[in-house]
Amino acid sequence: MADIQPRSTNVPKGLETTRDANSSRLAWAKYDNSRTAEDSDKRRAGYKRLYRFAAPSVLMDFDGTDDDVDLSSDASIRPLGTVWTVEVLFQTDDIASTRTILGKNAAAKSLKIVHNTSSEVVVTATDTANTDSTLTWTGISAGTLCALQIIRDGATLTGYLNGTVATTTIHATNTLATGAMTVGSDNNANFFDGRVDFLRILRYAKSNRLDAWARLVDPRTPGVLVDYIFEPDANGYVLDRGALGLHTAAVNGTPATNVAPLAVNPMPVLGIASNLDKNFKRQAYVRVAGSIYPVSWL
Repeated sequence: MADIQPRSTNVPKGLETTRDANSSRLAWAKYDNSRTAEDSDKRRAGYKRLYRFAAPSVLMDFDGTDDDVDLSSDASIRPLGTVWTVEVLFQTDDIASTRTILGKNAAAKSLKIVHNTSSEVVVTATDTANTDSTLTWTGISAGTLCALQIIRDGATLTGYLNGTVATTTIHATNTLATGAMTVGSDNNANFFDGRVDFLRILRYAKSNRLDAWARLVDPRTPGVLVDYIFEPDANGYVLDRGALGLHTAAVNGTPATNVAPLAVNPMPVLGIASNLDKNFKRQAYVRVAGSIYPVSWL
């Protein structure tokens, strides 16, 4: 089974992926040869993806002038403690000036992510003692699809950008500063030009990066604090798919919604059943959305 890859180059259009129960592998299903497989033209070496996109979706297009989104400052997630993971998938259209992916709202610092004119992606974590810890990646040109994961585990701050690791130290017991965060600007300046697909914050130190280009199958698991998907609804709200439902809305300029998503957008498997057929052969069924698929597991 292959690790998940960027949809733009490795995932056929119109097809969907999902994951197994441990969210560590793609969940492919193999049809039993004794049964007729639906959509047999979509088989690949005897395997078939479980389901397809029902409809395309679009992301916010930040214009680099006045677009940003203030995230919730709810006490349930502020401040971030000493163990957490932040993941974001973004693509900067140009770096004619410093572009802020994640910045501060007003003056208070917390976690900041910028893509600057030197082709660097820089992460700055500020603790309650106003001490900065910085991670830097060089040679990141405009237009690069950036899957960024930031992990804090006590005194260690580690980042992975498209698999390249950077690490530094941070105070072992100080939490992050309590400032509310904004996607797309830093205190109403350094506006982002490009698109952000998702921003999620987990309450644990994640140990894998296999879903860097995929949205969470089940964002309401206990470890998910927020899971923002930057596809606003009809009222302009950015929805938090996490259990807390800390929705937010675009402020300042309203980003356009006319660009394609960057991530694979899986729908969860809703049910799995297994039994024996009349010949005492194991058979199984998976429900995804409104369809049920007969499968036999690898």
